[in-house]
Amino acid sequence: MGEHGFPFEEGRLRHSLAMTVVTMMVAASSLDAQAPTPLFSVNAELGDYGLTDLSSVMRGRISLVHDPAGDRIQLNFVRSTEVPPPPPPPAPQEAIERPSEAPIESGLKALWVWNTADLIRDSAERDVFLTFVETQGIERIFLYLASAEGERPSAGYIPFDGSALAPLLAALHARGALTYALDGDPNYVREENREGILRTVRRVAEHNRTHEPEERFLGVRYDVEPYLLPGFQGPQRGQILGDYVSMLADVAEEAHAAGLLVGADVPFWFDGGDEETGEPFEAELNGERRPVLEHVMAAVDDMAIMAYRTDAYGPSGSLVRAAGEIALGRRAGVGVFVGVETTRLYDEELYTFRGEARVGLPTLRDAAWVFLEDRGDGRVRVWFANGEEAVATLERQTPDVEALRYWFAGGPVSPPGDWLSFYSLGADAMETVAGQIVRQFGDDPAFLGLAFHDYRGLSALLER
Repeated sequence: MGEHGFPFEEGRLRHSLAMTVVTMMVAASSLDAQAPTPLFSVNAELGDYGLTDLSSVMRGRISLVHDPAGDRIQLNFVRSTEVPPPPPPPAPQEAIERPSEAPIESGLKALWVWNTADLIRDSAERDVFLTFVETQGIERIFLYLASAEGERPSAGYIPFDGSALAPLLAALHARGALTYALDGDPNYVREENREGILRTVRRVAEHNRTHEPEERFLGVRYDVEPYLLPGFQGPQRGQILGDYVSMLADVAEEAHAAGLLVGADVPFWFDGGDEETGEPFEAELNGERRPVLEHVMAAVDDMAIMAYRTDAYGPSGSLVRAAGEIALGRRAGVGVFVGVETTRLYDEELYTFRGEARVGLPTLRDAAWVFLEDRGDGRVRVWFANGEEAVATLERQTPDVEALRYWFAGGPVSPPGDWLSFYSLGADAMETVAGQIVRQFGDDPAFLGLAFHDYRGLSALLER
């Protein structure tokens, strides 16, 4: 193994398949931070969470994200007075045993690439990228479809320039790397974007029909992340998931008819349930209600599981996170990549509040508090105030303190970014965990290999 090379260079995975946070967080509608006092706020719509007024709120969670550009608050969820059913017992998982000196079997190495426009525009940067792909033995590229120069995407349609992409695809092909056309956005689940998405798939198919074999795409790939829509944490979840699996089914029908493979990138927890209620993630498609992953696997040829952890073993390690999807993929004949995160992820603090709210402002101000301010018409402003100065600033900024409901925030749970990403842990730590994943799953016919997120993160990590 070379300096910072991947630890599974020898051989190739043999399989019979086709060729082939983190706490859930919902981005609220707007964001505002008041520096320098530790006071932050974010706007939300109660209807997204199945609520009509503040009086029904009895519990919720916020996140304080420590971004170098400035701390910010995110609303994870708010819940009503309804008591949720107890979570079901965890589904039995296949045993994860730690092999001692098991040989490392090889798998494919895949790479997400988002800076496509730069690679097309800058020949020097393109040469560095191609050298990196060849040196590291990358065999699958998830290449973001950048719009042609002077064009803009619209409602799911990406007007890419096939003639500009063809030389890059050919150069990757010459280095043993096959390429998926990558796209995705949470709003792609919405019906108004469906025709644009399918138009993009048809454009990829047309590109393949009009270009030489080495200049063609292997397939299309969608990284949609529908759980980032605010309504996912409320009564709209069923509709969102139904629209999501419907979108993938339509994409698969269009793509497969054109000889394209279909890939999807999904979170590791789709085979679990809501963290509070235990409610499984299910969706209805063509009158059939099934677990979301079953619908996804019925449509795609392969998946990348975002099992982002920097430990392989243990109750929350990447092996446990990916084991369920590997088992489902084996039964469904769908290949599974296990995702590895290398980009910078920020530390955060999670505050969970429960119980009956109090009205106005607290008497004890030297503490951390969560406030919900009623703005009328189902609109609410969520505030996080830590300390006496922050509460005093909130009091000055709030026209009517009687519109405030507040809870003691308590002590936070603070997952660090290096719990999920190798960004600050370095190449040696990543290679160790990558080797452990491949040792565990290398002989499984559903395991395709590792998918690294992303090119810029991985190249910078290996350089360091």
